[in-house]
Amino acid sequence: MNHFRIVAGAPGGGKSKKIIEMLRNSTGRAVMLDGDHSPSQIRQLSFENRVDIRHVANREQFTEELERLAGLNEPINIFIDAPFLSQEDYNSLREKSNDQMPITVTLPVEPAGIAGQPFLTWPDDAYELIRVG
Repeated sequence: MNHFRIVAGAPGGGKSKKIIEMLRNSTGRAVMLDGDHSPSQIRQLSFENRVDIRHVANREQFTEELERLAGLNEPINIFIDAPFLSQEDYNSLREKSNDQMPITVTLPVEPAGIAGQPFLTWPDDAYELIRVG
């Protein structure tokens, strides 16, 4: 089973909608770290979907919150919608994902851009790609 999932699509193509749907349908404890929406939008999305979405304004806040959640040492599904992530961040997230902490992350790409993505060099069993838009 893949513990690392990438929701890839063009800007405005429905990545956020898809990942919130996945968060809402997740079994067990689940948290989304969101750096793509404003705090007021996040409050509204959390309320409407009855899910735990936390605002992370930058990479430092994102890293701190992820480490805090990982340190809980309990099963938790992590969902991430943060456009400021680097390829190094995606590599690190893939390494951190496991059966106790599966990670799903959005990846903005232009419609023809998936073919050029570095994650395509990873072994097939290292991730699951979900295309939207």
